[in-house]
Amino acid sequence: VGILLALLAGAFFWAMATGQSRAEARALATSAELARTREAATRALELLLECSGEGIYGIDPDGMIIFVNRTAAELLGREVGDLLGRNAHEVMHDKHADGSPYPVEDCPIYHSLHTGEPRRVDDEVLWRADGTALPVEYSAAPMEDEGVVITFSDSTVRRRTEQALRELDQTRRDFVANVSHELRTPLTSIGGYLELILDGDTGPVPDP
Repeated sequence: VGILLALLAGAFFWAMATGQSRAEARALATSAELARTREAATRALELLLECSGEGIYGIDPDGMIIFVNRTAAELLGREVGDLLGRNAHEVMHDKHADGSPYPVEDCPIYHSLHTGEPRRVDDEVLWRADGTALPVEYSAAPMEDEGVVITFSDSTVRRRTEQALRELDQTRRDFVANVSHELRTPLTSIGGYLELILDGDTGPVPDP
């Protein structure tokens, strides 16, 4: 009986150990799979960031830059490493286009960060490393208490196109006004002369 109990006990502990080993193996496999999935997602995100033609960067709840793509860095005349870990507003958005201070409390990105509401702006500037202003249009999208993602692009071409269209429209208006004036003047004279003819105040009409 003692031997039988010993064998049963041994079998029980072996089964327990085997079951634990299998459970641990499954846990390790699951952990490894999660790690591979996370790594693949990270690579996909990095690829998306680098392939985008827009500047993209993310800030944490304190306004610090936690990721930035190469396009954003190039548009700002900086290196990616120069931007990471720095306060985004202080680095690139602390002044208006006229150079006057831009308080962070008035910044749409700041409002998006603290209200959780997306914002879109098309008439502001970001500041390059050399101190020149970059006209931009940007969107700020909150990340559920984790910060905000900002995408931006150079709006110089769009603004120039809009200005050219405004100038073209003004030229058209001026042309129409001038033509109307030039046509109106002789027509007024002709109309006056016709009234004289109808009133008989022009005298006899000479023979041809």
